[in-house]
Amino acid sequence: MKIRCFTAILFTGKNRDAIADYRRRLELQLPDSIATINWEKQKNLHVTVNFLGDVEEKLLRNIILDTREKMIPPAPPVHLSIGNIGAFPSLHKPKILWIGCADHSHYLAFSHSLLNTIIKEVGKGAIPVESHAYTPHVTLGRIRSVHDFQKLTNVIMDFKEKTSFTCDEYPLSLAFMQSTLAAGGSDYSIIEEIPLQPH
Repeated sequence: MKIRCFTAILFTGKNRDAIADYRRRLELQLPDSIATINWEKQKNLHVTVNFLGDVEEKLLRNIILDTREKMIPPAPPVHLSIGNIGAFPSLHKPKILWIGCADHSHYLAFSHSLLNTIIKEVGKGAIPVESHAYTPHVTLGRIRSVHDFQKLTNVIMDFKEKTSFTCDEYPLSLAFMQSTLAAGGSDYSIIEEIPLQPH
C-alpha cells in the first residue's frame, strides 16, 4: 500500500499559536468577496521539510528508521524570522498562500538536505528527490477561486511589508506526516515523530 506523505518540523504551542494568529488576521482581510480560501486548521500548521509523495509502506518504514539513526537535534535553539508572505506557484497565479521562515540557524536547510540524502540512498530511485531550491514555509491556506484579484494582491503586499515576527525555540520533532485529501482540504496525521528536544 502506498502512503502520500511528507516530512515537517513541528513546534511547541507558543509559536504555533503565533502563526495561527497571523493566519486569522489575514483571513479577516480576505473575505469570500475577494477569494474563496480553505484555511489551514491550527493543528495542521507546520514547516514543510520534504515532500515524498506516494511511497510504499515498507520503503517508508526503512526511510524512517534511517532518519531516526541519522537525525541530529539542533545544538542551539532554531531561530526563525516568520514573515514575507507569498504564494505558490506565484503571486500572479496564486493557489497556495504561505508564510516564509527565514532560518538564521540553518537547521531547516540541514534537515532538508539530510532527508534528501536518505531518500536517495534508501529509495534507490523509487522516490524523486527534490531538486528545486528549498523555501522553508508554513502553508496558511489553499485558494479555490479568486473574485477580486487586485484586492487579493493588495492584501498580500500589505502583509508582506508590515507583518513579521521571530521565534527562538527547540522544535518538538521532525514528523513524517500522512496527507489525505478531504472535502474541505487536506487532512494530516502523524505517521511517526522523531524527537528533537534536548535532553
